[in-house]
Amino acid sequence: MGKNSTSELSPAVAELIERYDRAAPPPLSSRERVVEACITVPVVAGAVAIALGFHAERGFAVGPAVLLVIAYLVARQIRFAIGATFTSPLQLVFVPMLFLLPTPLVPLIVLVAMVISLIPELVSGKKHLDRYLLAGGDLVYVIPPVLVLLLGHAQTADWQHVPLFAAALVAQLALDPLLASARGWLALGVPPKLQLQESDLVLVVDAMLAPIGFMAALVGTDHAGGWLLVVPLLGLITVFARERQARIEHALELGRAYRGTTLLLSDAAALSFPEASEDFAEEPLPFAA
Repeated sequence: MGKNSTSELSPAVAELIERYDRAAPPPLSSRERVVEACITVPVVAGAVAIALGFHAERGFAVGPAVLLVIAYLVARQIRFAIGATFTSPLQLVFVPMLFLLPTPLVPLIVLVAMVISLIPELVSGKKHLDRYLLAGGDLVYVIPPVLVLLLGHAQTADWQHVPLFAAALVAQLALDPLLASARGWLALGVPPKLQLQESDLVLVVDAMLAPIGFMAALVGTDHAGGWLLVVPLLGLITVFARERQARIEHALELGRAYRGTTLLLSDAAALSFPEASEDFAEEPLPFAA
């Protein structure tokens, strides 16, 4: 996969991956809490305003909503690692949600799904309770496409709505990485340039999966439950995601072992040959991009 190959993890990317792994269990820092609260409050308020301010062309049906939420939860658990970040095949379920559920309610439904997805980790103690704040920030990508479809009166999956669907996708892909980069910079101090570099393949994956989601919505419009045809694809992506994660973990282990060996040799050289210690210290890591 080009520059994102696991054998070419740069030191900066490897450090970010390990930092995120270490930072997951503890509560948010004061800085993170302030940033996430400033994002969550307006985003949730916007989702409520959309639900109340727009008329839905479809009524709410419990059965389809529950099935789509379950599929969304499954897709959210599939994490395909890309450098220091990851992507999930949410487009396969999110796009059908836009056209098979009441469109104005989709942001709130996705928010409920995000909150539910955190319950297992909170119960097991893997994450702190205040990380529920992250759910609001993660909802940001939902708002732009929903607004485009609502303002364009395109709440149903129909070939004549393809241009508006394309505009909704562009709005999502254009704004989401910018907002995510600002969020990471303000909350964690991660350089926006590094985040944007890591997001290019994420955007490609989302752009390629979205049309499949639209086709599933078309099928689901004519045949109840037809969108479930995307479920086998979720299984296939799960297989690839696990294989890639194993490769990345192997690359990180090699990097740690190499650094440990280098430090050990450097210390030994410093004791026996002081003039050689600088040579070991300056040797580059094998994962430099």
